[in-house]
Amino acid sequence: MLSPHSKLSTARRKFYNVLLDIRYGRILSGVIPSRYSHLGATHTANSDYSALAVLFKGRIKKTDVLVDVGCGKGRVINWWLNQGLPNRMIGIELDEDIAQQTRERLSKHPNVEIITGNAVNDLPSAGTLFYLYNPFQAEIVAAFKHRLKQIVDADHNRIITVVYYNSRHLDLFLNDARCTVTLGEYLHPFAIIEMKYI
Repeated sequence: MLSPHSKLSTARRKFYNVLLDIRYGRILSGVIPSRYSHLGATHTANSDYSALAVLFKGRIKKTDVLVDVGCGKGRVINWWLNQGLPNRMIGIELDEDIAQQTRERLSKHPNVEIITGNAVNDLPSAGTLFYLYNPFQAEIVAAFKHRLKQIVDADHNRIITVVYYNSRHLDLFLNDARCTVTLGEYLHPFAIIEMKYI
C-alpha cells in the first residue's frame, strides 16, 4: 500500500510525463506488446522522465553520441531534447510502425535520427552513450554486449557508457573485466556500465 506522500509523488510524476510528452507532439503513455518476441524483443514501454533526470545526471558530455536502444515512442529522446542538448541522438526501434511514428514526430529536430532495425546488426558505431530499458531477452543482451566490445576494439581509446534501466540481465556485465558497473535504484534497479579496451 502506497503512503499518501507516495501517491502524490506518483501523481506528480504522471502529470509531468503528460506535460512533457505534449511538448514534443503527443502523449506517449501505454504499453505495446511486442510483435517480435520470437526475436527476443520485449514490449514497448515508456521511461519516467523523473527517472531519466536521475539516470543521466552529470553523465552526458558535449561530445557524446546518444543512442536509445529500443527507443519505442521516443520518450528518452524527448528528455534529451528538453535538456537543450545539441548532441547527435539516435533511436533504434525494431518495430517498423513504431519507428516510423517516432521518426515523423521528431522530424523537425535535425540532430535526431530514428533507425528501423535491431540493436545488434544496426548499432551505430559512433555511439558513446547507450540507454536501454530492458528492451530484450538475455541472449540478445549478450549479443548486444559483444557488439559493444567490437566497437571498443576498433577504437582502443573509446570508453562506452551504458545506462541500463530495469537491468534484468545485468549478470552479463558484472563479471566482465572490461566493464565497470555502478548500481542504483530509482523506481527500478539500474546500472551505469563503463566499457573500455583492455
